[in-house]
Amino acid sequence: MHLGEADSFSADQSELYYSSRINRGGIAVLLPAAGGGAGYLYDRWLERTLYVEFDKDGLVTSARLHTESCSENFFGLGVQSNEQRRCVAVDEPAAPGDAPKAGGPEPGP
Repeated sequence: MHLGEADSFSADQSELYYSSRINRGGIAVLLPAAGGGAGYLYDRWLERTLYVEFDKDGLVTSARLHTESCSENFFGLGVQSNEQRRCVAVDEPAAPGDAPKAGGPEPGP
């Protein structure tokens, strides 16, 4: 099986990360006006990351898939804007009080 080039990896390259994003739709509204304007954007997507760990001999020791459902709201008025991004794990039960997860693994060098 060939996975291709990893999207990211750990500093010692013992873990590789492969990511994909599946768009699930959204909406955009733009209101132009003389001297400015306003706009609103709502976007939804699924973000999947495959984590693959290797031992010192280069053999796979574990692989796990993590999926998050994400959404983003953006509102702009003139030169001011407000943006909110939220991602929730869909492959793990959420514990009460869990903060939304943002981003993913840190990119490798």
